Amino acid sequence: MPKIDAYEEEVLVAFEKGKLDSVATKAELAKFKAAARATAIKDRRVNIRLSSGDLSDIQVKALEEGVPYHSDRERATQVRHWPSCGASRAE
Repeated sequence: MPKIDAYEEEVLVAFEKGKLDSVATKAELAKFKAAARATAIKDRRVNIRLSSGDLSDIQVKALEEGVPYHSDRERATQVRHWPSCGASRAE
């Protein structure tokens, strides 16, 4: 776990002791739940072509991290990696 400061530690301890109460209304909670569900829905397919070397690199990195390479492939195809979008490639 990354280092946390004194305030974060205080909040974490309060959370673990059950001392925190939600300030969200039922309507807000319903809105947040709906947004979370909509975000998780993957209803589109995309086919991409990769060089053998790029695919091997993705598979090796996924193996090192202990995740399926398909998950890493999703990370690798974020918009910031596409030169045509005007963004530079993040390494």
